[in-house]
Amino acid sequence: MIETSSEVDSHTEITLKEDEDGRSYDVFITPLIDNKNNLLGRLIVFRDVTTHLNNQVVLQQSNYELEGRVNSRTAELRASEERYALAACGTNDGIWDWDILNDRVHYSPRWKAMFGFEEDELGMSIDEWFLRVHPDDIQRVRAELAAHLHNETEDFSSEHRLMHKNGDYGWVLVRGVAIRDKDNIPERIAGSFSDITARKRIEEQLIHDALHDSLTGLPNRALLNDRLGRACQRARRSQDYRFALLYIDLDNFKVINDSLGHKYGDKVLIECSNRILNCLRNIDTVARIGGDEFVILIEEMDDYQNSRIAAERIQNAISLPMYLDGNIVYISASIGIRISHIIGESAEDFLRDADIAMYHAKGSGKSCYKEFDISMRDQAMERVQLENELRAALSHHEETQQLFVYYQPIISLEDGIISGFEALTRWRHHYAVLFLQRSSSLLPKKAG
Repeated sequence: MIETSSEVDSHTEITLKEDEDGRSYDVFITPLIDNKNNLLGRLIVFRDVTTHLNNQVVLQQSNYELEGRVNSRTAELRASEERYALAACGTNDGIWDWDILNDRVHYSPRWKAMFGFEEDELGMSIDEWFLRVHPDDIQRVRAELAAHLHNETEDFSSEHRLMHKNGDYGWVLVRGVAIRDKDNIPERIAGSFSDITARKRIEEQLIHDALHDSLTGLPNRALLNDRLGRACQRARRSQDYRFALLYIDLDNFKVINDSLGHKYGDKVLIECSNRILNCLRNIDTVARIGGDEFVILIEEMDDYQNSRIAAERIQNAISLPMYLDGNIVYISASIGIRISHIIGESAEDFLRDADIAMYHAKGSGKSCYKEFDISMRDQAMERVQLENELRAALSHHEETQQLFVYYQPIISLEDGIISGFEALTRWRHHYAVLFLQRSSSLLPKKAG
């Protein structure tokens, strides 16, 4: 069967297909001409092209299938790009995509808008990001990013401050994941920017509230203990470092609360805290640890005499009249001073000793200051011991018979008539000591 034929320059090309075995042939017929242009005959050449034609059919079918897959994949990519664009527009986060090989970064419109920039105001350099990182954070950010690019972390995550177009800094959370080649070399990294400024402000406020007094805004006991502990550690490391602790208690503050009310009492506390702050340096810590008690940590002292000068300055400032809503209030302060010449004690010990010195100032007539010495601690321990022994005597009077009542008459010298009696209680103290020793010996012993 002749399928096709054509003539080219007196040559004839015929494609034949045999019905019996289904094979195809190309037939080339070429005339044989002598030098006188006489036809001598024809040369016929058959070529089996069955495989070739079959391959063409297969190739054509493959092309159709490939074209279909390409169209399908193109549609998927177009849909994926549309979803990406929609997600980038709909999310509150900024998207970044760094082509590391070409050193080009794509920043989404939302990324730019987060920092006050228009679409065409930023380039595609990584410096558009890094040059806006806060100077205190940039070294850490670079280290965190390098750790991920070196495959030391599963992903990149960093919280840091970034500068807005107006010059203000806000907090961002940056995430990203790198794509690597077969040799594990990063080729690309993409991720998101989240504005966490509001969250950071809440966290900072919570931390501030946990470490500061709500009325005066001064550090509280927790923050004082932390700073005092650091000062103790520093004093142990360096003999040249000196600090002092001033324990302040307002004299007769209860009278103000009872007479004018707690509202005025709070105003007095706020005014006293401001006056104390004005007497000190920025490096010193003023804390309110409860009620009308303030503690001051004075650091970096050249001379211990500075603590006495500070105490006198504070007392003079507090003693000035306070004008509060038409009322004039006068108040004074008793101050205990504990200096760091005794090294190796804890923050709790320093605070206790300053408190002891303050009570000695109270006992000396108030409105003065006393510097702590070891004898004060011994006296305090003796007082506690004496109180414990007296309580034991009262609790076990029937057993120990330590307390005796003596009545002494009050007699008029004019006529010798008894006008009354004075009752005196005498305490046989050595009985109490013997009783406490006996009682302690009867207590069960600790195992081991």
